[in-house]
Amino acid sequence: MSSPPALSLSQSVLYALPGAGVSFIYTLFLVMYLKFATDTLLVSPIAMGWIFLASKLWNALADPLVGTGSDRTLSRMGRRKSWLLGSALPIVLFTWMAWSPPAALGAAAEVTWVAIAVFGFYSAFTAFEVPHAALGAELTQDPASRNRVFGTKYFVR
Repeated sequence: MSSPPALSLSQSVLYALPGAGVSFIYTLFLVMYLKFATDTLLVSPIAMGWIFLASKLWNALADPLVGTGSDRTLSRMGRRKSWLLGSALPIVLFTWMAWSPPAALGAAAEVTWVAIAVFGFYSAFTAFEVPHAALGAELTQDPASRNRVFGTKYFVR
């Protein structure tokens, strides 16, 4: 009985690299966006709290939906890579929306803009992260290589 082929370090790095940029943007949202939205955009802290709570509740539903969707995707690029590619533009769009709302918005319109941006960003992040994690598990059946794949992924982040 032969053991599964090992994955090289360079293959692990190539898998991990796309996650580095996405993780950087995600960390900015986690660490800085609440302060930016309340102090710079002047969205009320209560509104931001509700937006973040609702977006996290939405993610509790979206994560398994995206996982199921990526499991069932049939594409010539493979079932995971099409999701990674498809999430790139929405991540950029909703990140831009969140950090650069139009100056002419009224208070209610600005809260709506921020809510759409935050929901959109977290949804696009889910569309990237869930298939990316599943792809890592599918790259190899070798336990040592899987450890290297995920170790590299979290080192790069």
